[in-house]
Amino acid sequence: MTGELTSRSGLVIEFEADRVFGLEPEPAPCGLVNNTCVGGGRYGPREATVASLGVHDRFRGDRIQPFLSAGVGVLWTATLHTTTYGGTRPAVMVESESRDHGFGPDLGAGLRIMLSPHVAISPE
Repeated sequence: MTGELTSRSGLVIEFEADRVFGLEPEPAPCGLVNNTCVGGGRYGPREATVASLGVHDRFRGDRIQPFLSAGVGVLWTATLHTTTYGGTRPAVMVESESRDHGFGPDLGAGLRIMLSPHVAISPE
């Protein structure tokens, strides 16, 4: 999902959000020698979502517009982990989930090249 608000002065406010679908954690192997495991588990990413909010300042130009940009992005993830408790016979495997998030700034510059009134490319 992307949204953009543009003013006549060349200031652009842009919002983007993406959600990754179809992530399948891998089955976790027992991995113990001379011991069997009961239970089961998986490991790997299960969900990932990223959102960003940015501001572009486009300078005047007919077909080619240089611009500066600044913004912030946020990432949320959910990951599965499996812990094997090997002090017993058979060993016990337990699945757990962790959630994490982080953010980072974004600074940049680029060109907006108009190919037609409705099509542009923007190397950044």
